[in-house]
Amino acid sequence: MNPIELKFLFEGVIFSTPVSIYRNAEQKPVLKFIITFATKYLINRYANGYTLTMENKHFSPFQVCNSKEGELVKSLQDAIINHPEIAQTIA
Repeated sequence: MNPIELKFLFEGVIFSTPVSIYRNAEQKPVLKFIITFATKYLINRYANGYTLTMENKHFSPFQVCNSKEGELVKSLQDAIINHPEIAQTIA
């Protein structure tokens, strides 16, 4: 699947990043979201990106280093759930 532009709000700023969605044919209820940042601000403070896993419409627990990174991951998860194109994939 081609990457989808994901916009998310974090620290009062709206960021935009591509997200690729992968579904394993053998594990139908499992989706992987590959998020890659292009913003130096996020890369310098957190990571180049994240891989989030969703199973049965719920995100798997994700290990974070601190509460700010937890807020970033939560913002990404919320944006994924509320994105109209991605919502069709999840349904």
